[in-house]
Amino acid sequence: MKHILLPERGDSFGYYKANLHCHSTLSDGHKTPEELKKDYMSKGYSVICYTDHELFIPHPELCEESFIALNGVELGVAATSADSGESKKVCHICLVAKDRNNILQPCFHRSLKYVGSKYRMNADKITVDESKPDFERDYSKSSVNAMIKEARKSGFFVTYNHPVWSEEGYTQFGEYEGMDAIEMSNYSCMVEGYDETASHCYEDLLRQGKKVYCICTDDNHNAHPDGHPLSDSYGGYTMIGAPFLGYEEITASLEGGLFYSVACDGDSSGPDFLSVFIDDDAENDRGERITKVYVKTSAVRSIDYCPCTRSNKRAAAFRGESITEASFTVRPDEKWFRLVLTDDRGYKAYTNAFYLK
Repeated sequence: MKHILLPERGDSFGYYKANLHCHSTLSDGHKTPEELKKDYMSKGYSVICYTDHELFIPHPELCEESFIALNGVELGVAATSADSGESKKVCHICLVAKDRNNILQPCFHRSLKYVGSKYRMNADKITVDESKPDFERDYSKSSVNAMIKEARKSGFFVTYNHPVWSEEGYTQFGEYEGMDAIEMSNYSCMVEGYDETASHCYEDLLRQGKKVYCICTDDNHNAHPDGHPLSDSYGGYTMIGAPFLGYEEITASLEGGLFYSVACDGDSSGPDFLSVFIDDDAENDRGERITKVYVKTSAVRSIDYCPCTRSNKRAAAFRGESITEASFTVRPDEKWFRLVLTDDRGYKAYTNAFYLK
């Protein structure tokens, strides 16, 4: 039987390029929400989640037939002290409202004590549920878990951000419960010199039994203009599959994992998955029934099959050539797998983990 994991593009289904972590002049970014929309659309983006620090400010006025502004916010907590020779550790999470009508500030404290002083001037733009008590935070496992729990209860998709920059090791972020996704790459941090690629962090969570997704983001602040070698835009994006470009269609696909992510070093284009499916009625050379994974892609240098067991496999092209498809046999003891593409520039695309049972 054939099980489609990433459908092909067609008249009734498409993939929409999204930046799910973005900062504007409403917090510490250097472009207005309108400027970000214009510039990202010129690079083929259809979706931006505006995640300004601590202030949940929706932008319904930016939505149109060819562009969706997702309602979002980035919340954080920081340690009060640091070990000798280290920075203070932090935990940042982004919240994406699943419903366009969700406009209430999550995890709010009336004193605004978690809102940075340089962007408190925009605090009048948030909407607050006055019936809720002040939400207290600190840098602890219990507090982070309470934030995630409250956010999910309030209708948000929760991502865990830039684990390398945050200086949180697996012993810390592995204890956070309920996150929907982890940032596989964060381009702003990479531009600053951090090795912010998190394949090992993602697999650590999967091997712990946490069913989470992975996304690539910009986390752009735009201190440098487009085209500058330190510009932090267009280097990480998520391709979200949906029958059409609608707010709830996009967030439903996020919630269901119907997307893949791309890290492309500011070029705004990387390798693409064209389709992925499983056939559990395939046969081997001896006519025995087996399960196989079939992958079609844009032109790439290699296609990696990465399961939960120590049995990774690679399909690769000869130097100067490319491949566009591969198939892999699934072992009976493999509970999940994920796929990674690498093109001739070294840019990568990642699927989420697919579970076999």
